[in-house]
Amino acid sequence: MWAGAVLAGITSAGLVVFVLKQVFRKERPAGIAGKMYRKYDRFSFPSGHAARAWTIALTTAFFYWPLAIALFVWAALISYSRIKLNLHDALDVVAGTLVGMATGLIAVWIFFSMIF
Repeated sequence: MWAGAVLAGITSAGLVVFVLKQVFRKERPAGIAGKMYRKYDRFSFPSGHAARAWTIALTTAFFYWPLAIALFVWAALISYSRIKLNLHDALDVVAGTLVGMATGLIAVWIFFSMIF
């Protein structure tokens, strides 16, 4: 049943990221690494990878708290990789992280409010 909360969070994060990318229309950083991304997904703000990683980490950590540290390290590494690969600026990743945490918390809140 917790998978529904994770799925709802990921779907919400994807929708929020899509809307924000269309609103801000911030181009990706220049470089060879992001060539494919610039062709199919030109805009970089906020980072969808960071948003989804933090949504998955946060929602799953609520249900399997012993894995919380490993999940947060995993999400942080994904977020860092987006900057290291020159696919996003730090601001894109921070915004994606905030979107992911917010949608994750909202998904968990809705899940628990339906149970209790």
